[in-house]
Amino acid sequence: MRLVALLLPCAALSLRPTPRPASNHPHRIFGRRSALGLGWVATHGFTPLTAQAYDSVKSAEPTFEELEKKRLARRAQMESSRKRVKPYLDALTSAADGKSFAKAADDLSLWLIGEGKLPEGLDASLIRDLIQDAYKALPMEKYYCEETRTNQGICFTPGPAAEDAYKAVIRELRKASSSKGKGALMSDGVSAANSAAF
Repeated sequence: MRLVALLLPCAALSLRPTPRPASNHPHRIFGRRSALGLGWVATHGFTPLTAQAYDSVKSAEPTFEELEKKRLARRAQMESSRKRVKPYLDALTSAADGKSFAKAADDLSLWLIGEGKLPEGLDASLIRDLIQDAYKALPMEKYYCEETRTNQGICFTPGPAAEDAYKAVIRELRKASSSKGKGALMSDGVSAANSAAF
């Protein structure tokens, strides 16, 4: 089979019409370069090429002990974060009036500013819900405001200090829980500026 494959190009070359020699040298069918090329084809061209890669991809498998150690360290860090924020949330939920709520909300705001970013293991939306529930549970004072269809000109507030502290703690929680990266993609139909957790 190889001999036939080797002789086919030679037979095809011999059927070529011979041009008149440009000089007094006798015409050669094969030049030096074509003979080398034909020799390479004869030796390598008809043999299957071996794979130049590994038989299998080397993989680095992590050990179970290493992964378990990382998981336990992460869990301990999350528990530590929950324990650090718990006194601030307890003070907020146990506030009985606007003054104590304002103090607790300001303390939580200062803690969030000190942390910079919300620690891992804390859910911003759950903290927000606790703050809102504590704010709505405060005793409200009635005051007259601009009349709308729903309020009949009467509004309720826990007091200006509690309102301001509530707005401040929600703002700081939103800052601490938002990502510092690019944010949502414009192609998603969401503004890139709105990357907060809530």
